[in-house]
Parts: sequence; structure tokens; C-alpha cells
Amino acid sequence: ALERRILRRLGLKEPNDLIGWMANAGKGDIAALAPIVFEVAAKSDQTASQVVSETVEILATDAVACARRLRSGVGGGSVDLRRGPESRCQCRAALMP
Repeated sequence: ALERRILRRLGLKEPNDLIGWMANAGKGDIAALAPIVFEVAAKSDQTASQVVSETVEILATDAVACARRLRSGVGGGSVDLRRGPESRCQCRAALMP
């Protein structure tokens, strides 16, 4: 179900066509597919559910790493992550080696 929905959304005919699309896609293009993944996962599609689960794990790991670095003073002090884009930029900067 997920494969068909993504191919249809992108106007592609075959799964192999995704290779070329991915080579030229930006992060925003890929992120724009998220609503389809969530919709299909909500209908108990195993592949879509796995994508959501793995993505949540990655985001949680990144958030914990960011919080630890900010707590240790990397990036110039504490940051209120609830404040919006400015704080998120500081968080990303703190995660950069």
C-alpha cells in the first residue's frame, strides 16, 4: 500500500523510478511524503508502521543527544527548546561535531 501511494503521489510508474527521484530530491521533498506514511501506517500497514517507528527512535535519540550536549554547556549554555526555530537552530549547532 505504501509503495503504491508514494509512486502515485510522485507520478512514478515503478519502484526503480524512486532511485532517480531520490537522487534529485531534497530533504523537503522527502519530508513531504510523511503525511502519506502516517496515513498508511494508521491503516496498519506494516512497512509504513516500521518507517514511523524507526524514525521516532532516530528523533528521540537525536533529542536526547542534543539535550545532553546543551546541558554540558556545548553551544554556549542552556537553551529552552520550546522557544521555536531559534532554539532548534542552536540545538542543531550543538549536535554538530
